[in-house]
Amino acid sequence: VGLIIEDFETGDFTMYDWQTAGSSPWTIVPDEKYEGEYSAKSGAIGNNQTSEMTLTMIVANGDSIAYFRKTSSQTNFDFLHFFVDEVLWDEVSGETNWERVAIPLTPGLHILKWVYVKNGNTSSGSDCAWVDYIDLPASVPLVNVNAGEDAAICESVGFQTVATAENYNNVLWETTGNGSFDDITMLNAMYFPSQDDYDNTFVTLSLTAYGPVDQTVTDDLVLNFLPYPGLVGPISGLTIVCMDGNNSYSIEAVANADSYLWNLTPADAGVISGEGLDITIQWAEGWIGQASLSAHGLNECGAGTNVENLIIQVDNCTGIDQLLSESGLKITPNPNNGSFNLEISDFPTAGSQIIIMNLMGEKVFETILSGKKHEAIRATDLKNGIYFIKIVNGGESITEKLIIQR
Repeated sequence: VGLIIEDFETGDFTMYDWQTAGSSPWTIVPDEKYEGEYSAKSGAIGNNQTSEMTLTMIVANGDSIAYFRKTSSQTNFDFLHFFVDEVLWDEVSGETNWERVAIPLTPGLHILKWVYVKNGNTSSGSDCAWVDYIDLPASVPLVNVNAGEDAAICESVGFQTVATAENYNNVLWETTGNGSFDDITMLNAMYFPSQDDYDNTFVTLSLTAYGPVDQTVTDDLVLNFLPYPGLVGPISGLTIVCMDGNNSYSIEAVANADSYLWNLTPADAGVISGEGLDITIQWAEGWIGQASLSAHGLNECGAGTNVENLIIQVDNCTGIDQLLSESGLKITPNPNNGSFNLEISDFPTAGSQIIIMNLMGEKVFETILSGKKHEAIRATDLKNGIYFIKIVNGGESITEKLIIQR
């Protein structure tokens, strides 16, 4: 097997994955070298500063590293140090010629570092160090793994990992939650979150790659879960209305909802206007029957659910408004549950008869007024619906619309 040599004859640090650090980086120079045209030279630094050059590698078998080094510095004060995994193996200072140094290396990951370091005062010579003709041990590529970017997904959706790895033999996925992977040994696996994962709002997915010479490298990603909108509560509004009229409906705000979707079935029952928590329905002229109104919260994940649809009875109230008298009859509250108050003005009350009729003109309730201008009426047997109430005295009468809704 041939020698594995780094002699910097490329004129730069590109042959291997060199890293420089400290106050000033190492450079490639032609003015001083052991052989060839170039060597590596420590950076120009001041007192109490360092210049570092590092190479990380995976040594395949028990071997050694050898290199030539030279210094021109203040003796016993400004040193060139060589470390293996932060352990000092070699140091030199003063005016020295090129000299070979060899250090044993065990199999596995090693960090090789040359550091030129100055003390707190005085400089001497060129105040630097040179390294050349490094005889490297046989190595294997470093394992590299990337689990992918942190992500966010909607609840009830699986997550497809997009991971990468290099120089590995096999991989293994793990989770901090209790969801499951379709195959924990696949680089790009599918993860299926559990309900506990959703309740915790996130999990961490870890990808470990195993490579030659017992290399183990792990990378993580955080997977966040976006909830669907919460449950829409009961819809507030009248459930008995008149065709060709308009009525308002509303809901309470829903957790995790960015907007709201209202739906009226059948669609030809009326037209919804407005958005958000409050809407108005303009009921269609001539449409009579039962309509269903629903509301759902919306966000980027989709629509939430609701407790139940609001069933609305749309009736033909034509004629009732024409019967309303301007003489002064006020019903409070209206709508009501069959118990309500009448306030009567400009109309005789003594001996007057109260008649309540449904929309078919059928009499469903009657009584005699006491003669007071304020009367409490209890017609609690009436079913939900639209009625009109008529007060009759001799040949005169006044009429008003009455809505029973419990």
